[in-house]
Amino acid sequence: MKKNLLSSFAGISLAAIVFFATPTRAIAQDNVGIGTNTPDASAILEMLAANKGMLVPRMNTVGMNAIIAPANSLLIYNTDSACYCYYKSTAWISLCHAGPTGPRGATGATGAAGATGVAGPAGATGPAGATGPAGAAGATGVAGPAGPAGATGPAGVAGAAGAAGPAGATGVAGPAGPAGATGPAGVAGAAGAAGPAGAAGATGPTGPGNVFKYSVVGTTNATVAAGAAAGAFVLMPQMTLTFTPISSTVFMHFTAAGTYSTTAYANHTVWFEVLVNGTSVKEWDTTCGTAWNLWDIGVSSPLTVNAGVPNTVQIRWTAQRAGLTSTTINNLVLSGTYFNRTLMILDTP
Repeated sequence: MKKNLLSSFAGISLAAIVFFATPTRAIAQDNVGIGTNTPDASAILEMLAANKGMLVPRMNTVGMNAIIAPANSLLIYNTDSACYCYYKSTAWISLCHAGPTGPRGATGATGAAGATGVAGPAGATGPAGATGPAGAAGATGVAGPAGPAGATGPAGVAGAAGAAGPAGATGVAGPAGPAGATGPAGVAGAAGAAGPAGAAGATGPTGPGNVFKYSVVGTTNATVAAGAAAGAFVLMPQMTLTFTPISSTVFMHFTAAGTYSTTAYANHTVWFEVLVNGTSVKEWDTTCGTAWNLWDIGVSSPLTVNAGVPNTVQIRWTAQRAGLTSTTINNLVLSGTYFNRTLMILDTP
């Protein structure tokens, strides 16, 4: 065995060493067989069994993400998503999101047949069998008596024909001569020209390498009641998203616009806060103009989440005068043909 393979066995108990020494496992210079003494030469490991399978490591998403410097193609079973996952470049990929294969393209035309090879020479003919003996000849019939001299008498009656002798027995066939040697194989005909390429199959449906989108739209006004703690954030109506990402980093897009219910809107500031699984991670603010009761905000930011398990993203807000009086920010859909509040998450493999 190679030195690095021997070193990997260091610290194994005596029982484990005996286990690997059983006849059902073969260990060669560069490949291993389990359940067979003759592993295939092209495989570094061959396992043969009729009633057992292979069990890969099982762990939850936290354990999977805790693996230090995972190698490309590392395979585990994720108990949270009940899916096999493998590591690729910088992320764990779930095999449950694999897209189906597109239909196969049409088969190209068959190429022309190659020329027929030259026939090999015929084998030598075996010797002929011996000829059987001829049958005995039949007896000659008796001649009739001669007529009196003088006038020619009538012709004598012809004697009856003798019986035919029995046919001779057929001689025994001689043994077949040995088969002639097989002639050499004819020269292979030239390969036929390749048929034209078949038409490309239709594009299959979207696979796991594309973007998954989650979104909600807010259609109601948002209010901080009078008496609330000044500057305390409150949850914005309808601005909550719960989803299960396939990546540990997602992109959040939040837009909102509106007016104040109060006339004291000049330089009135609104703050917004983003929570991921209950933890504040981002804050923004916007200020109402002095001439118009109108404000708007649009932000985009990457968020760190837990892949393979449910996550919740929420938007909270507060206003500059919140708590002193009841403060409402109106959704513009109620006062004009403007857009609503929106929260959107984009998740990519």
